[in-house]
Amino acid sequence: MAETVLLTGASGNIGNVTLIHLLAAGYKVRAVLRSLQKTRAALEAQFPVAMSSGALTFVEIPDMTIPGSFDAATEGVGYAIHVATPLAGSDYVETMAKPAVKVNENVLEAARKAGTVKRIVITGSIVSIVPFKDVREGYTFSEKDWTDIGPEQAAQSIQGGYVYSKVLSERKAWEWIKEKKPGFDLVVLNVPSVIGRSPEPFYTPRPAVIGGNGSLVRELFDVEKVGSLVPFSSDVDDVARLHVLSLNDSVPGNERYLFAHPSLLSPNHLANKIRETYPELRDRVPAAGEDNGLPKPLPTLDTSKADKVFGTAWKGLWESARWAVEDVLAWEKKEGRTVRDLKE
Repeated sequence: MAETVLLTGASGNIGNVTLIHLLAAGYKVRAVLRSLQKTRAALEAQFPVAMSSGALTFVEIPDMTIPGSFDAATEGVGYAIHVATPLAGSDYVETMAKPAVKVNENVLEAARKAGTVKRIVITGSIVSIVPFKDVREGYTFSEKDWTDIGPEQAAQSIQGGYVYSKVLSERKAWEWIKEKKPGFDLVVLNVPSVIGRSPEPFYTPRPAVIGGNGSLVRELFDVEKVGSLVPFSSDVDDVARLHVLSLNDSVPGNERYLFAHPSLLSPNHLANKIRETYPELRDRVPAAGEDNGLPKPLPTLDTSKADKVFGTAWKGLWESARWAVEDVLAWEKKEGRTVRDLKE
């Protein structure tokens, strides 16, 4: 009998592509939605076969921070993949960091009560490991490292709030595992900047999003000068694939993993490639220099632990970036406006 996986974040990019991979791998999925009324119909239309077969079901949890909110949803599931993360526009400690901790703990507690869960996979972030400000030149970061950040820095910007929320929530999750010693184990995937396709029904290019496809829109489209990109990235399908692989017994549990494409994402090279491939965008994507446009000093990563477990078969960076560009162009054609409107 197929195992059931509890999945959060199915309406977002990583969660939606993970849902695609879970169903393709033969799992049953119980997707957590904040609002069935707003979300269910679109996901049913995206996955008609899975809906009709019963492979995909939904459960509504309007407020995931309420203690016990995941208890009923977790009954009888074999695994949980927690992708969703709280995002906010102000008061970042109260609306991002503290809710992230609460949601993680609610997922963990529900799994402990259910008694059927074998493993929980949480989507972490590379920012929990690599401090992209004040980089130590010549230092190589691995999953052994933690970004040093406190609530004072978190309160200053949404970027700081995001970093603090990822660091704090992951640390608290590991503390919970150490204290409670549950009958399941935990895997945290410290994900780099995610680029690639956006099949989720509610896709909109979002230039304000930190990293990933949002940064491509913000830093390359309708700007006077090419901006900066997080150099460490991975295709969304590769990220989803690793989430699904993490459910296998062959992947050691109670571990955190750092991974990224071995090639760096260069804003200059990417801008010039877009201009070459899409002549119609030459008046919107500025020409860039022949250097890579990456900041210095640049941190280096030791991903050998994840490479050994998951392999090193990654999609090409241009293939991923082209998906993102095509989705932007399709959205603009459908909406009759450009991403410039989203920046204003």
